[in-house]
Amino acid sequence: MNTKIIQLYGSLVEERCYNVSIILCSYGGGMVEVNIRKKNINPRLKDKIRKCINLLNVEYKELDYTIEFYTTRDQLEKERKNKPDLDDKAYNQIFNGKFETPAITLGEKKIIKIFLFMYDNPETDFDQFIKLIVKVYHEIRHAWQNTNHLYENEPEILDIDANWEEYVRLPSEKDAYKFEEQQMNEHMLKICEIFGSEKGFKYTLHKPIRDIVYSE
Repeated sequence: MNTKIIQLYGSLVEERCYNVSIILCSYGGGMVEVNIRKKNINPRLKDKIRKCINLLNVEYKELDYTIEFYTTRDQLEKERKNKPDLDDKAYNQIFNGKFETPAITLGEKKIIKIFLFMYDNPETDFDQFIKLIVKVYHEIRHAWQNTNHLYENEPEILDIDANWEEYVRLPSEKDAYKFEEQQMNEHMLKICEIFGSEKGFKYTLHKPIRDIVYSE
């Protein structure tokens, strides 16, 4: 979904990990500066994510956005209770939705939230790591859309369960899905190398999503 304020990204099921923040900015010839706000972060996962972001073109690495990773549901519950960033419907979709929402972009606040508690050990499990980087790329594209003032008149769709097909058909979502697929395949060998795996493969969108994304 693309509006001035947020994008939601619906997917299918996972769980758990570490809590990091990544500042996307111009740094040392286009490199991404990674700031860790918690001292108990696994530096290996942080470094892998930073390296994967640095595979993207410079226009994505120079976005003035913060990426926040949530380790547990409790962290997001505390945010909801004490200092909510989101509409209550958005929190309900994240916590209780049939279609998972593992990431969200807040355009006006220039924040990307990634919910690592929906993953199992992406720092050691290759499949989970791929799913995580897919979400990071997808949301970075939304940040790029916002920075370039694209799709600003789209409707807000907070209840994905009730409006799933309408949500995926939004031009901003179709664009972000195409971007994630293209970037994952363009950089797959490097992403595998970053993870330390030789398990390269062609990345393809989940069929129901792909059928909509590539429809007229």
